[in-house]
Amino acid sequence: MLLLLIVFIFLAFLTIIYLKLIRPQKQLHDIFVAQDVPSEPFVPIFGQLFDIIRATKQNRGMEYFNELAKKHHYYFLLGLGPLTRFIIVECELLADVLSRSKVEYYEKTSFVINILKPLIGVHNLIVSKHAEYERARRMLNPAFHSINLQSTDSIRPDIQSNILTFSIIALSAFVKVLDELPFWGKHILDDATKTLNEFVDQSVIDRRNGKSSSLCSGQDLLDLLLSADDDQGEPFSDEQIRDEAVTFVLAGHDTTTCREEVGRILPNETIPTYEHLSDLQVIEAVLHETIRLYPAAPVYARQYIKEHTISNSNDTL
Repeated sequence: MLLLLIVFIFLAFLTIIYLKLIRPQKQLHDIFVAQDVPSEPFVPIFGQLFDIIRATKQNRGMEYFNELAKKHHYYFLLGLGPLTRFIIVECELLADVLSRSKVEYYEKTSFVINILKPLIGVHNLIVSKHAEYERARRMLNPAFHSINLQSTDSIRPDIQSNILTFSIIALSAFVKVLDELPFWGKHILDDATKTLNEFVDQSVIDRRNGKSSSLCSGQDLLDLLLSADDDQGEPFSDEQIRDEAVTFVLAGHDTTTCREEVGRILPNETIPTYEHLSDLQVIEAVLHETIRLYPAAPVYARQYIKEHTISNSNDTL
């Protein structure tokens, strides 16, 4: 009797998995394929997850997706674990999806938001949606005006072997220098996230109470966040300030190395300032190409909320 009960529960579990997960994803896959959309083989539950993990462990993650892009003409179906996903890597098609005139058709995915929420919260430009996103964007735009950015060049960078590091980004944004965060294991990540959030919360409190001040010649990013207001004169809440601040720090931490033109434009280890930027044309080109090839966020997702035809000069999907 017990054995029959176990078998029944097991079969019921498999049935639920099939009806709720496998069949809907297979139907979605078949709908795309019927419209001549290229696809990797449909593999229930796992998709191409093992291939992605293998490529990532070999430090070939981007190369793996580039190979798929060449194989399938820059858009294709891929199984990300149990989920069928439509991947686009062609610029014109992406522009059609991400255009601000098409916001009524797409929104940020709950899946990605749930992953990022424990680390950066939900009140920031990366994961906020609709009216909250538009409000935050309007309020933050002045912080990145050229006049405000010029004030940060009064901070003497901690330069070693021509490398700009996370500590410089943190110094420019929030005065203190953060130690490198360990990310091995979920509990360690949770502890690091708690430490980072406490650091930012305390930085906000100290600045509000006059216990800290900008190291720039003018306002730093934290000052600008605290002073920003919307069309009704309402400021960011403390939670919104914390989430935006953490986003700025984490989004800008990648190391960047550039040496071209330095000897001519910045002889004798001259510290670069805002005025030097227009002369560093080769470095600017190198940086732009580096960011294009190795973006900080190489993959991001949208889910459609209204039927929309995607097109470029050659394809209509």
